[in-house]
Amino acid sequence: MNFMIAIFSWSWMCLVRPVDRPLKQGNFERMAMFSFKSRVKVSIRKRAHQLSTALGLIFWILTPCLFATDIRMDHSPRSPRSEDSVRVTAQVPGPPYPTEMWLHYQIVKPGQYIARTDPEFTTRWETVRLSDDGTLGDQRANDGILSATLPSRLQQNRHLTRYFVSPNHTVTETEFEESQKKAYFVYDGVPDFLAAINPRSHNTKLSTPKRFPSEALTRVPVYHLISKNDWIEEATWKPRRRGYRSGNDHQYEHTGTLVYDGIVYDHIQFRARGGGWRHAMGKNMWKINFHREQPFQAKDNFGKPYRSTWDKLNLGACIQQGQYRMRGEHGMFDALTYRLFNLAGTPAPRTHWIHFRIVDDEHEALKSQYEGDFWGLYLAVENIDEFFIHEHDLAQGNLYKIENLQPHERYLGVPFHSPISNPYPFIRSLSRGGLDETWWQERVDLDRYYRYRSILECVRHYDVAHGKNYFFLFDGGQARWLQIPWDVDLTWTDYMYGTGREPFQRAQIFRNKTREDAYHYQLTEIRDLLFNSLSMNQLIDDHAAIIDPAIDSLSLADADRAMWDFHPIMNSRYSMPHQAGQGQFYFQRPEGSFEDMVSYMKDFARQRQHWVDKNLLRGYRPANAPELKMEQSNRTFRFSANHEAENTVRWEWRLARIQTQDLHRRRAPLYEIEGDILKQEHSDSVQMSRSELEPGTYRIRARGVRQDGEKTRWSKSIEF
Repeated sequence: MNFMIAIFSWSWMCLVRPVDRPLKQGNFERMAMFSFKSRVKVSIRKRAHQLSTALGLIFWILTPCLFATDIRMDHSPRSPRSEDSVRVTAQVPGPPYPTEMWLHYQIVKPGQYIARTDPEFTTRWETVRLSDDGTLGDQRANDGILSATLPSRLQQNRHLTRYFVSPNHTVTETEFEESQKKAYFVYDGVPDFLAAINPRSHNTKLSTPKRFPSEALTRVPVYHLISKNDWIEEATWKPRRRGYRSGNDHQYEHTGTLVYDGIVYDHIQFRARGGGWRHAMGKNMWKINFHREQPFQAKDNFGKPYRSTWDKLNLGACIQQGQYRMRGEHGMFDALTYRLFNLAGTPAPRTHWIHFRIVDDEHEALKSQYEGDFWGLYLAVENIDEFFIHEHDLAQGNLYKIENLQPHERYLGVPFHSPISNPYPFIRSLSRGGLDETWWQERVDLDRYYRYRSILECVRHYDVAHGKNYFFLFDGGQARWLQIPWDVDLTWTDYMYGTGREPFQRAQIFRNKTREDAYHYQLTEIRDLLFNSLSMNQLIDDHAAIIDPAIDSLSLADADRAMWDFHPIMNSRYSMPHQAGQGQFYFQRPEGSFEDMVSYMKDFARQRQHWVDKNLLRGYRPANAPELKMEQSNRTFRFSANHEAENTVRWEWRLARIQTQDLHRRRAPLYEIEGDILKQEHSDSVQMSRSELEPGTYRIRARGVRQDGEKTRWSKSIEF
């Protein structure tokens, strides 16, 4: 900027000084005060020449900077294949419009990734002319949209093409650094995957390769990570410094390019993620960091964009620690647990499954099934940061990740306007215990905590006892603290690690009878409306269908098992045998399948429902729930509640539409707890016209409210 100002000043001085007087040191004062007589002596021709030169110099200096911010570049098609020609356009500000500009492009071959720090990044560029005269691919002359066509011979499968536009054929170093760059990825589509469960087995059922069709592999979104082979292996298998807390656990030491949904996110940073076991499992987790100028637009399992963009992408490896014999749930534990938290009203990360491919070799598929681009099934998990607050429509607040009961700042959205918002005295008070009712009421969002604690118990998310695996959020709107769940993989069994004693329970929050009853009330709500066999079976089936939609055909879950169950890395010095190991899928049964895990999860949910009733709700005795009856005609539904309890002064009716998911139509499911119609009637009956309801399946429940405000449990539902 200082350089441009200097050039501009020099150009201006050329306009006001006499041409026959050289500009020397000490002449500035005389220059500014030269007489009118001396000015009229200057020939018009020379002055015009000076003006043209000065303005041209200013334009030459400023044009690249202006164009760098105002040029709108694009290419078509958005996701080209190798047989396509690619048309690149540049829309420039005007009029007047330039008649020509220059397109600079760089082709990155698979296995020869060019990072921003490589010398080739600044030198290996080709140049073609962009025109606005209706030729060379330009569709309309003199419209300010310049075009150039990169022919199909330049488009090769799995090649990345970067490009930028400049008014100059040869660009300066400064212009190159400041130029806006875009890119596209040429891809001919995911090929079939040929693999066996165990190629070395003597059992032909295990060693015979099966062909996993492209259609089955692309039922979930495909994410491509493009980088260097040694960087990929160093990040996930061969770190320069082994182990968590080695000094580089949060550092992004490698860069690459992520491609999803036709959008290229260039020069992203990546690393392994996780705590003490981040390099233990063989198939490990990833964390990707995006530039703030180009945040990541993720979409859910049904192709709907999330409300907020993402600054970071967490990829769960969908693989359990071998010692717990739960390998083969393919991320179901995490996805369902986070979904349950959100359905119950506790903010938790959004998740969706992806098909992960890594381009770090010249060939997409090699002789070994364990080499090539296919890396299998991963679970994308929303990061808990300022974008999380926007996504979940929370009030501005402060976020802290808790590790060893110490707060680590992740986002500060409100100032420390009171001692209540300071995490350190808050955590110290929890550690000391002995807190009275006023302290809890003033500092903790109790309703949301009760729901958090309810889901924690339902899925046995007990790995929270050692001051980890949750965030504290200070909600600036309510000026209260709440917990946000994190790292929920060790769930859905009775023997996973941990005791479940998170800080609030450790501080004996339920020692007070009023708070204990309030918690039991929330827990019974969740038991009645969500954690029951009807809803849980629907939830489990819906999630399973995303990665394994048909029992009688091969799926992405099957391909993931073939890729990783006997992968050589699982039994190597680059993994930990008790955490990795081979042949661990589906309860260590080679003949097992993903359907076995789905059945197990339904059995666990059913048994856990009985456990909750027997152990957590045993002493909670609200009034008995009413019984419902339904009468229907051609035009109406009429529901009545039969209840023997006295002092019932009003009734609450809950109506919920139940919608099954449709993956082909990208229609998300609806569950009973999401019911948005709540009628309060003094009468013990309610009537609805058929015309009031959209076609579909509904469930209705009722409960009574006594004069003292005590409520019965919800009745059993009637589905119609």
